[in-house]
Amino acid sequence: MNPVDTKFERHESSMTNGTNPRVRMDDPVLDPSRATRLIQEATSDTGWLVREVRSVEVVSDRADRRRTLRFRLTARRAGGPAAEISWYGRQYRGSEGERVAPILRFLRAAAAPDIRIPAPLGYSREARLLLMSESAGRPLSGALEDPIESRVAASLKRLGRSLASFHSIRSPGPSARSAERPSFGRWDAFSESLALDEAENQLLAAGVEPRIAERLREGCAALRADITKDAGVARAPSMVHRQLSPSHVIFGADGISLVDLDEAAFGEPEHDLGNLVAHLILWDLKRGTSARLAPGRAEALRAGYLGGGALRPNRLAAYTSAALLRLATSERTKNGGVGAPDWTRLTAVLIEEALPEAVRV
Repeated sequence: MNPVDTKFERHESSMTNGTNPRVRMDDPVLDPSRATRLIQEATSDTGWLVREVRSVEVVSDRADRRRTLRFRLTARRAGGPAAEISWYGRQYRGSEGERVAPILRFLRAAAAPDIRIPAPLGYSREARLLLMSESAGRPLSGALEDPIESRVAASLKRLGRSLASFHSIRSPGPSARSAERPSFGRWDAFSESLALDEAENQLLAAGVEPRIAERLREGCAALRADITKDAGVARAPSMVHRQLSPSHVIFGADGISLVDLDEAAFGEPEHDLGNLVAHLILWDLKRGTSARLAPGRAEALRAGYLGGGALRPNRLAAYTSAALLRLATSERTKNGGVGAPDWTRLTAVLIEEALPEAVRV
């Protein structure tokens, strides 16, 4: 079977040990012995010598686009001892991996020492598989569960400082190796307005109650005006993650890792901060208690960021509202939480949180 014709199965996490009937055992990437050959070929000119893939785990699966896998393998660098290590792989439906690899290489070279970017270790065109180093540490999603709030605030301040450093990365100049020159898009106010239109249409199509639907239309119109206002003011574009959430931030001993950088682009730094603040608000709402931690946590994040970068409050408010509406469209992000509102009520609460002050009752 040609691995590029393999149909992805939708499942969250499974091992290739035969215990999950949804795992396709005829898929070369999921079979350790056949994955060994693929990875050996993909890394043949990198200095890594892969002896054996011991197991393969599907970490996440977006059937329409890609899946993420964790390989546990025995390998060594040329001249070094063999060791058991973990690598991650992104298997794409298309050829995105060839575009992402030079992006990771550029960001690793351009980022400050306190920002860790996964290292691209090889690419298999046969399997459309991009191999990356593991980012060890504690995700921000875990740090937010810390019962000591001062420690959470310290982590968020540290993250804010590192994000300011990441956002300072500038566009790559001309390269003699044009094939290796990364290709970055631009996420501007027009792009954000289109994404807002999509979120609004999804929420209206989901059948929210008429009162909420009317307020949503009015709020989105005001938000679109906020997003486009001052968008043309001269400002050097920043490198932005574009999909930043607590699961994409890993606190390690030697720095903060940013992962899942497929959508990295140049835009406004408030986009990344707005995404994170929206997730802090959602985390609060899912706790189901009257005590609200999000305002203080968002302030800690902003304070850390302002230690090395500049933010425009009106832009941050607009991007936060847009991010909240995107979260309201996703059932996956709203699931869970002890005592949290049910899915339908949480949708309404997120919409209310996202509305500009001018249209709130």
